[in-house]
Amino acid sequence: MRLRTVEGNRTVKDFSKAVRSQGGFIEGGGRHSKFYSPDGERQVPFPNHKGDLATGTACKIIKMLIEIGFVCLALYIIL
Repeated sequence: MRLRTVEGNRTVKDFSKAVRSQGGFIEGGGRHSKFYSPDGERQVPFPNHKGDLATGTACKIIKMLIEIGFVCLALYIIL
């Protein structure tokens, strides 16, 4: 499976694919769920709905995912 970055995602489905490709997992249901880091200790809450997330919401999710250790495209450019 190809490694997906968290940067540039617009929908919950895109974020889910990126998190799963990096070893993370998702729990919950209903209106909100949580992305978990591969070690299962750190989490990022996110809304469950179809379509694109608001720009501010998507940016915040990206920032939080990077803080808990998920890979972003910018890290590849720096390295």
